[in-house]
Amino acid sequence: MYLGLAWTVGCVVFSTFVLHNSTECRIARQYLCQTAVFMCGLSILAFTVVSGNYHAYVMFAWIYGIFCGGYHYSLKMYTYERVRARNFARTWGFVQCSQAIPIVIGVPFSGYMNEKCGEKTGYYFSSTCVLVGSLTLFLIDLHRRNIARHKHTRENGTRHVCVNENCPQRRKLSFSQEPENEAGVTAGAA
Repeated sequence: MYLGLAWTVGCVVFSTFVLHNSTECRIARQYLCQTAVFMCGLSILAFTVVSGNYHAYVMFAWIYGIFCGGYHYSLKMYTYERVRARNFARTWGFVQCSQAIPIVIGVPFSGYMNEKCGEKTGYYFSSTCVLVGSLTLFLIDLHRRNIARHKHTRENGTRHVCVNENCPQRRKLSFSQEPENEAGVTAGAA
């Protein structure tokens, strides 16, 4: 019961972050996803110290549920942001499949580890996998920076990074520009 309620609260809170962002406080969907997954991993890791205390189990359910619900919502919005409406249905199917395979394999494996290697070993394994998954989301930014940087060849054959913002060969990242303010909004603020 608590996990379901917390999951719902997480969806609502993270949707508020996504939908009601102003120009003063913009939180990227990718960072919401990273934060939610990271906090899920930390809560699973913290679950290993909970033993027999009902209130601690309830606290775990609320913390994990809020960030799990937030992760599910922000992942869907981040995927939509990346692929847009035309390819979303097909892409979301791939995302669901990529989540289903670790669940089918990981849950029994984690249970097996708990039985054979120790009572909490499966939880350590699960939290490690979740934390590694959240850290791999940081690699997306590295790839973006490499795409944005392009090089030119000089006359002597050496290559250098282009620093001209108006270069016609410069690749711009899709969906990375800030939305332009409307003329009435900026005129009213001045």
